[in-house]
Amino acid sequence: MNKMPNKNISNLSKPYTIDEIRNENIYYNSPREVGLKKALKLYSKELENINLNDKNELELGDYNHKVIVPNIKSYSKRFKKFRNSIGLTQKEMAVIVNTTQQSIYQIENGNAIPSVVWIINMIIYFDLNAHWFLTGEASMYTSRDFLEERFNELSKEKNNLQKEINRKNKMIDHLMQCNN
Repeated sequence: MNKMPNKNISNLSKPYTIDEIRNENIYYNSPREVGLKKALKLYSKELENINLNDKNELELGDYNHKVIVPNIKSYSKRFKKFRNSIGLTQKEMAVIVNTTQQSIYQIENGNAIPSVVWIINMIIYFDLNAHWFLTGEASMYTSRDFLEERFNELSKEKNNLQKEINRKNKMIDHLMQCNN
């Protein structure tokens, strides 16, 4: 049996044999997967001859299948731009997503990609627009109102903490004067 090469058809979760792909018992979720399965059933040539064209598409007869090939350098630029826009250092970002500063450094230099957990956390806590992060299209945030609201909350919290520190400093000064 011929194995399907991983390098040519990279978005399938594992390498399948031709017989497995043509088998009706394999469950496919999306219409794209169903279309790919139908095209593979009709394709009469060897799968090793399938290569991606310059648009990252593989052609199986009349069927064109778009394969998503991430550009790690563009992710790294957007990652750093986002981190800087929310005012976090690499170390602070690492703490938020439970990783190391070295991992953040590797992502920003295009040697790694951020995890899905990072993306989910940034969407939830900082209103990151996932579409912008993945494609570079649209705006960085889904809503600037969210960021302004969060900034205002943090500013109020900072002011309250500063007032509390000032109050406690006055108490300490008063106690020090009483002891003298």
